[in-house]
Amino acid sequence: MRRTAAVGLGLAIALGVLVATGASSRLWRAAYPHLPPRMQAVPYRLRALVRSAATPVALPPPDTLGATVAPPPTPAARSAMATNAVPTPSSVPRPLSAELGPLTHAYQTWNNCGPATISMALSVIGLDEGQAPAAVRLKPNPDDKNVGPDELARYAQERGAITALRAGGRIEVLEALVAAGVPTIVETWFEPDPGDEMGHYRLVVGYDAAARTLRMADSYEGPNVVESYADFDRDWRAFNRTYLAILPASRAAEVALAGPGGAAMWFDAAATAADEVERAPDAFGWFNLGTSLQATGDPAGAADAFDRARAIGLPWRMLWYQFGPFEAYGAAGRWSDVESLAKANLANASDLEESVYWLGRAREAAGDIDGARSLWRRAVELNPLYEAPARALRATDAGAPPSP
Repeated sequence: MRRTAAVGLGLAIALGVLVATGASSRLWRAAYPHLPPRMQAVPYRLRALVRSAATPVALPPPDTLGATVAPPPTPAARSAMATNAVPTPSSVPRPLSAELGPLTHAYQTWNNCGPATISMALSVIGLDEGQAPAAVRLKPNPDDKNVGPDELARYAQERGAITALRAGGRIEVLEALVAAGVPTIVETWFEPDPGDEMGHYRLVVGYDAAARTLRMADSYEGPNVVESYADFDRDWRAFNRTYLAILPASRAAEVALAGPGGAAMWFDAAATAADEVERAPDAFGWFNLGTSLQATGDPAGAADAFDRARAIGLPWRMLWYQFGPFEAYGAAGRWSDVESLAKANLANASDLEESVYWLGRAREAAGDIDGARSLWRRAVELNPLYEAPARALRATDAGAPPSP
């Protein structure tokens, strides 16, 4: 056993040296899912040793906005958002406390929060195949920094589940889903070490309305993380209160418990964000307003809201996970903003396929089609499951402009 472990560790170190120095990626991708967690971490720890620590590159402020932050949306604008919204149902009868049924807790292996959390959620409804197979499907590149909630939903659907991906959530909806036995993943902000903020998934497994607490299964912190409603919501709102409800196919009719989707959901989320920036304008509130306005078909309003968020200051990893500013600025023809944001991201992590793609869009807008195509091919190499760069390549092959 000791000899086998030593051989495995030696192999991991050898692969780690290759990866840390950029000499090989395909070999690592093939070996990664089959290695124990400690061995998976070897290349990243070696990379930290061979590369000097650098201060993260901050996201730049907007090109077109000075230091003045505009006032919140007018009462008329907020009224229009509320008029178009269908509030998420919160009147579903539910007990004062509830817990999900049995689940298999999974501590994440290296950089594997998404696969571990979807694995836990699917274990509640009997569709789990384990964290490692989920990682193989969700992360062709082990270095992938972001598995989006849409990717988690797609994987759950492949396993035979019914999903409802929503934004603008409320605590009472999470309570109703838990009470109904529906596993629900939330996307939150997370700071494991000071200054090391990042996106993180958790599975909501219980609540206590009298104590005003939620209990979550966390692939990093453990199976029984309890937070107050206020503390939880503070971190949840960084992702516009996004949540993913997962049901077995036999309960498809109950998907309405998750609340409405589509335009109604986004108008409701926009109205919530508008109210929040009126009371206390901060970067997350403005960012959520931008995301929601972009989804309702108002890219000009979205770009303005994103400008306000950037003027206040966003965490340096914010655009590793959410891409509304790229979409809104691209729609407005503000390709210099797209390029500066993408470059800042890539200065911190060169393998962010979404930033590589949007940098390609900026190059295309500047007339550098060959440069754009080179970047899009790189984005496809980083994540073959990411459809946007493949569409862009096909469009330029056909002589048509790529869609976002």
